[in-house]
Amino acid sequence: MKTKTCLHCKKRLSLFEFYPSQNIKNGYRGECKKCSNLYNRQKYRDIKKRKQQEAIKKCKFCGKIVKNDKFNFCSNSCAQKHRLQDRTKNNNWQNKRIIIECPICGKKVEKQSYLLKTTKNFFCSCKCQAIWKCKHQKRKDTDIERKMKEILIKKNLKFKEQVVFAKICIADFYLPKYKLAIFCDGEYWHDYPNGKKRDKKQIEELKEIGINAIRLWSRQILKEDPSKYLKQFLTHKKNG
Repeated sequence: MKTKTCLHCKKRLSLFEFYPSQNIKNGYRGECKKCSNLYNRQKYRDIKKRKQQEAIKKCKFCGKIVKNDKFNFCSNSCAQKHRLQDRTKNNNWQNKRIIIECPICGKKVEKQSYLLKTTKNFFCSCKCQAIWKCKHQKRKDTDIERKMKEILIKKNLKFKEQVVFAKICIADFYLPKYKLAIFCDGEYWHDYPNGKKRDKKQIEELKEIGINAIRLWSRQILKEDPSKYLKQFLTHKKNG
């Protein structure tokens, strides 16, 4: 009777104790039937145990039972806390929180480094970001701005254009000697309820920091003499 040694239990057994296989030269598998059955049973037990564990999955952060088997966390907040908790411990992590200084108001804020790479968010608030965009976007002077500029030059008044006031607004013209901010408003963008409220709030905020402001409509600049509206601010400074 032909015999063969089992690869697992190392026993010398007859060929009847082995499963036949066409992929092997001698026509029989390397392990005996008993060892093969034990291996298959253990394999099925492991699969069953793993499925049971997946069915009752717990949140990696708080330990609560996760309802959906596809996720490892019970909520988005737990997932975010877990990511921050794990990655901040790693010194080689590139997306750490860093402190930056807002280029508009100078306020120091804490940001994640990946935001600076993807969105270039160097600002403390959306308002500062909007002011920066208005300041640096490519634009041409409007008709009313050009007209106002000519009048200020004729009056020999020293002025600055597109001056940024941190967290408040951008003034079209600013007279440093008189601490006067001039806004040239068009009816299309400023003559509506929300626009008027915003413009009024800006003037009040400028007064709080000691700067006077005047808003001139396009009809006052193009059809009238705008210098008469500036007289009260200019004479007030001279008398003072």
